[in-house]
Amino acid sequence: MHLPWNVGRAVYLGDSACAMSEHLGRAANLALVDAAMLAQSFEGAESVDDALSRSSRTRRGRLAWHPFVTRWLTPFFQSDLLPLGVARDLLFGIA
Repeated sequence: MHLPWNVGRAVYLGDSACAMSEHLGRAANLALVDAAMLAQSFEGAESVDDALSRSSRTRRGRLAWHPFVTRWLTPFFQSDLLPLGVARDLLFGIA
């Protein structure tokens, strides 16, 4: 089940649409991308409702990625376990 990213004509963007752990540092970027995708959904739309529906369909696949990444990376950034911290420092320092 997917929750709607809009209530009437109010649209959720960024963290309000897809909450994630702060260590990813993606909130502002995600909001900007969401806004751009929303604007594109209005091109050629017959109505506001049509554009909002199109926007939700377009965003669904992209937004599914963020919770997945958050779920798997959070232990490396928010754990007191030494092996995870060492792995984080070695692998993510390169990135």
